[in-house]
Amino acid sequence: MILILPDQEMRKELFSSVFNFKGIRPVFWVLTFALFPVSILAAQAISLLFGYSVSQFRLVEHMSFSAGIFPAWFLLILAPILEELGWHTYGIHCLRNRFNLFVTCIIFGVIWGLWHMPLSYVKGYYQNVLAETGIIYSINFLVSLIPYLIINNWLYYKTNRNLVLVIIFHFLAGFSNEIFRTHPDSKIIQTVLLLIFSVIIICKEKSFFFSKSPEEIFT
Repeated sequence: MILILPDQEMRKELFSSVFNFKGIRPVFWVLTFALFPVSILAAQAISLLFGYSVSQFRLVEHMSFSAGIFPAWFLLILAPILEELGWHTYGIHCLRNRFNLFVTCIIFGVIWGLWHMPLSYVKGYYQNVLAETGIIYSINFLVSLIPYLIINNWLYYKTNRNLVLVIIFHFLAGFSNEIFRTHPDSKIIQTVLLLIFSVIIICKEKSFFFSKSPEEIFT
């Protein structure tokens, strides 16, 4: 907020991104709410072909991680709000003014990975649980950030930079991976599915991702 409020352009963008819902096509509403629940269910279904248990489809009784004095669900709600407020009102805005959208997503994937790494040392936190489960699952989390950000930013610009939808998208990304008794290997399958979806999006909209001018993505 300290960086945004003195800048008239970013103040307008912040207001517009929170309150403007005009012109958003129904397909983007569907993708916002359905992509992560559907992708994790599809990943679990594929895992059955490799002998994994059907019990993955049962709902959990409690979250897989803890957050100190705060309940895990509180962090699942708070983190998307705070992170997206910072990333999409300042971070993505500034990077996109210097790089094309694809490079912006890659840079932010690296930043986001570094952002979360210290949490691997916080006992009981999600990244700590991943690290203790196996290094491959921590690597999968870092890799999954790339398709997540490609899809997330694609939705962000396709919905006229609507911040509410990307917050919902972010929340469902975490919630969908916690609500079921998903085997960690199924989350690797989900990453592969999201990577495939990301490649399809990029191939179909090359100019959208590789144009150097931020204005061209709105044409």
